[in-house]
Amino acid sequence: MNTSILRSHAVYFNVLGLLLTLVTTTVVQGITLIDPPLATGTKAIDPKGSMGITVPASDSVAQTKLESLGGFASVQSFTGFTPGTNTIAFTDSKRSDIQISFDGGIIKSTGGELNNLSYASSGTSSVRFASIAPAGARTMTQMIRFGSWNGSAFDGSQNAVSAVAFTLSGQAANFSRGDSITAEFLSTKGTVLSRQVVASAPLAGKDQCIYFGYQSADSDLIAAVLVTVKINPGTSGEGQVILGLDDLGYTSNR
Repeated sequence: MNTSILRSHAVYFNVLGLLLTLVTTTVVQGITLIDPPLATGTKAIDPKGSMGITVPASDSVAQTKLESLGGFASVQSFTGFTPGTNTIAFTDSKRSDIQISFDGGIIKSTGGELNNLSYASSGTSSVRFASIAPAGARTMTQMIRFGSWNGSAFDGSQNAVSAVAFTLSGQAANFSRGDSITAEFLSTKGTVLSRQVVASAPLAGKDQCIYFGYQSADSDLIAAVLVTVKINPGTSGEGQVILGLDDLGYTSNR
């Protein structure tokens, strides 16, 4: 189902007493991926035969713990994703729908499928998350929302989940300009449940696969994850910062 429309949306979260507003205007709405295959158990995150996790983020919940949870499953193929905001929808009412959007210093191809083993932790398919050309310092963001898709609009006020995990992978050169990568797991109440940070400088010189994961209390579920990548000034020879989002796993909503 390709909606191919221009859409504006705003997401508001009350973070530590401050109003965090993430606004994306005139975003090209990509596709809606219906009922993609799901991986479960020990194959949900970073299965054997793919790029292995090299760095677990600070304060992340162990991969094995999340994989053992009832109802935990991951999306590993993003075939058909186009640049912009894409949605993953399920006909199973127990499985929350997902919307992935981007903002900041990103290139136009961000959000589309990236087919490269160096940017995926399972197979070769991931979601492209890439900065614009080198120059001054840059910040790019990615919002992963859990909710309900009705075919034309995404409602993030329902279907929050109790656990989320994912990977971000890239080749060695992509970490030479990096400052930090932060994932904030946001509650339905607008608070930061967990802030997980990875400093980029120690990662330079080697292909990396970074793991983020969190499990919340049943009384304060996860409504969204905000990923922020801070990039230092660079030179023309350093290229763009390109990461791949993969193994997007979460629990069923009931």
